[in-house]
Amino acid sequence: NIGGRTVTQLTNDPSRDVMPTFSPDSERVAFASDRGGNFDIYIMSIDGGKVVQITSDAGHEMHPSWSPDGNLLAYCKLGETSGKWEIWVVDLRTYTRHFVEWGLFPQWCPDITVPKILIQRGQQRGKRYYSVWTVDFINGEALHPTQIVSSDAAAVMNPAWGPDGTRIVFTTVTETADDPEQADLWVVNLDGTGQTNLTNGLYANFVPTWSPDGTIYFVSNRSGIDNIWALQPDRALTLTRSDRPGVASGPASTTTGVATAPTD
Repeated sequence: NIGGRTVTQLTNDPSRDVMPTFSPDSERVAFASDRGGNFDIYIMSIDGGKVVQITSDAGHEMHPSWSPDGNLLAYCKLGETSGKWEIWVVDLRTYTRHFVEWGLFPQWCPDITVPKILIQRGQQRGKRYYSVWTVDFINGEALHPTQIVSSDAAAVMNPAWGPDGTRIVFTTVTETADDPEQADLWVVNLDGTGQTNLTNGLYANFVPTWSPDGTIYFVSNRSGIDNIWALQPDRALTLTRSDRPGVASGPASTTTGVATAPTD
């Protein structure tokens, strides 16, 4: 649960089950697993029910994200011929699939009236660091790719929506001689204005997720190992840590809990 005091195991498979994400009604979890040899997308109920395989291509498919109505899943796929990461959408009612854009880490806007997908992709000019974009997905068609955040001095990565779809949290990764692994969290408005730094220290802070109650959960090594931490961006900065054993990665939040994929 959100307090970090109750840990419930959802899968028990010798393969790697990673990148969990809750459905909008909190009844199902989508995740990536290599139980079939390469990574594919799977869905299961949160009570540990039957696991349903959604993708089965020869290449890797990872990082699923639910549309706010629960009918569509966006995910990234390693192109079998291009060798590049691509964003795709699958309709869970018909299993029809649509190519969206080149990129990684798709995230549906939680506002059902805003048909946008948030993605990470390389810049087209300059040093070609990663940057954050949105693309509209309307009636199976990808429209209006728009760059939201970029930097000539850092990679802009791991974007995630705020609960009302008006702000975005993301990670910047800088490489310097003094600290080659520093990564910090930032918040920005959807139109690219109002960039605000949330963390600033000699730590790696990655893969944020913004819960419906306004809390941002993320993975950080500030305690010596990777663990899940939380902060409230609209209050005085207070960090709390999940006291679960082991090493954590990739938190996903819902109204009552946080899902993670342990790495040990």
